[in-house]
Amino acid sequence: MLKAITVAKNEERLIGKCVKRVLKQTHAVHSYIIIDDYSSDKTIDIVRDLNDGRIRLFRAEDLGFNIQTREPGKRIHSLQQLAMDLAGYWDYLLVVDADTEIPTGYCETIIDAMEKDRKLVLAGAKYLKTPNRFEASVDNHVRGSNNIIRRSFYNLFRKRGFDYNNPYGEIVLERYAKALRYEVRAFPSLIAVQGRETKAQNQGFIGGIHEYVLSTPLLLMFMNFLRNPSSNDLLMICGWLWAKTHRIRKYFSRIEDRSLAAWYIRRWLTV
Repeated sequence: MLKAITVAKNEERLIGKCVKRVLKQTHAVHSYIIIDDYSSDKTIDIVRDLNDGRIRLFRAEDLGFNIQTREPGKRIHSLQQLAMDLAGYWDYLLVVDADTEIPTGYCETIIDAMEKDRKLVLAGAKYLKTPNRFEASVDNHVRGSNNIIRRSFYNLFRKRGFDYNNPYGEIVLERYAKALRYEVRAFPSLIAVQGRETKAQNQGFIGGIHEYVLSTPLLLMFMNFLRNPSSNDLLMICGWLWAKTHRIRKYFSRIEDRSLAAWYIRRWLTV
């Protein structure tokens, strides 16, 4: 059984295209959980007007969700975890952002591959950021904008004490999969399209290089720490060193590695 989830906030321009692509998949979607995150535009009305019985629309305020956080990604991942809980039983779960369009054969292609290869537990498509620029990623790394999760692996993930309720969501899921020697794959034959520009795109060529290639050198972090010592910077430096020795085939950027490692350390210190 395949189910899908989407979290949306002020996506009236793109939510209709996203939902229609999910509902038109050649591998049938049993139900589709959509959580609206306090939208002030017509997002909810557009979803309701689609009038498909598979859609289960929730408002974050009706679910008692009012988390305030400045951590990038924390809010949407918390709502995605809530949507996963609301979805109930599923064998495969499609997670797709409200500004992303997936091809109609997306679910069929990925689930067929998962049925043939039991080690494949997390998969998605290559990501096209408009206008006409592919996001830098390798074939064994999926993006949070679109992916399908195998239930048996998700159960192991939750049993270990992890969930999506953190700033990194699918990155933690992916790292855990690789730690257990499961397979993660982005299918080059599948292209998901992002319907709006990101901050990195608006920064142009230099911004793109900074995001995907250069990152922040450890030396500069250490010099800053010597000048203005802080426990947070120390955690980040220790996290970077830890990540440097634990990176698996360098499948995502140093920035993500360093931030994720720091989050792990903070988590372990508070458990």
